[in-house]
Amino acid sequence: MKKLTVSLIVVSAAFAFLGAGCSKKQNAAAGGGLEKIRLGVMTDSISAYAADIGVSEGIFAKNGLEAEIASFAAGINTIDSVTTGSMDIGFGADFAVLNRLGGSPETPLRIFTGLGEGALDSWKLYAQGAGIRAPSDLAGKPVVTRLGTVEEYWHAKTLTSSGVALETVHFLPVDATMEGVVLLKNGDAVAMWANARPAEALNNIEGVHVIADLSAVGAPTLSLAVATEQFLTGRQSAAEKYLKSMQEIFDFIAANPQRAAEIIQKASSTPVEQTLLNIRNNVNYIEFDQQIFDALESLYVWAEENKVVKYPYDLRKYVDTGALKSTFPGRGEFQ
Repeated sequence: MKKLTVSLIVVSAAFAFLGAGCSKKQNAAAGGGLEKIRLGVMTDSISAYAADIGVSEGIFAKNGLEAEIASFAAGINTIDSVTTGSMDIGFGADFAVLNRLGGSPETPLRIFTGLGEGALDSWKLYAQGAGIRAPSDLAGKPVVTRLGTVEEYWHAKTLTSSGVALETVHFLPVDATMEGVVLLKNGDAVAMWANARPAEALNNIEGVHVIADLSAVGAPTLSLAVATEQFLTGRQSAAEKYLKSMQEIFDFIAANPQRAAEIIQKASSTPVEQTLLNIRNNVNYIEFDQQIFDALESLYVWAEENKVVKYPYDLRKYVDTGALKSTFPGRGEFQ
């Protein structure tokens, strides 16, 4: 994708923490025998919601974990934190994970479970300007993206299927989605993908409207949990406790969505109604089966063909479902 260097307007300090990672420790008393685990989560995502509920409801502690949570602006930042050793487990969308697996000849990263997928209308492509009514109108225009994230894939699929050559679009790279909101508000960009709080902010800007959603991409985006090979082999018990905790958290969310939303509001000030909408937009599960593998492999083939993967690799080599199989016999099976 063509990159355009721009002078980004300074975003308010309220969002400055998103890129660096905002850390908080489990507030439950860490009694003897609890195993410490560091979890990287993406702000306003199901990974962050699950972490807040796991801490508040004592689910991590019940399963023998003392959780330290760090929040990041994008899933790819959590993956990078795992690579550098500052986090034990990270969370990311399928494209971002596949991108990072191919970022070096021998990455230590391993996918060890799927965490769910989003509804096709959970993310929307917003545009500013009366003359932009469809993705085909974005040729020659400045469009916001977060490099290395699934947004690059969404743009590519949406634009090319609309007959727009990617090299004709001026992509403006940002670190956090709220930076893109500012760019649209000030007229420095005309389009961006958004959901949750950024989407709410865009809906309040005069002239901003939706021109597409993920149905234009054609497939839901998968959420994945990633750790290093060393962690999964040396601390398999921690990985198993994490998987068990996450299943219990997802069961809690399904049975008590209102209570879950209230917990999240207390933890992060996210409005209850917005959280309920985000919960409804996600199908949560702890699994890595043939269907998930096939979807990832199809996306990998696209990424390799389009020169997104720097170092081509065998996807099977970077999936380790040992902890998943041990925790939930019958899960984690694929060819």
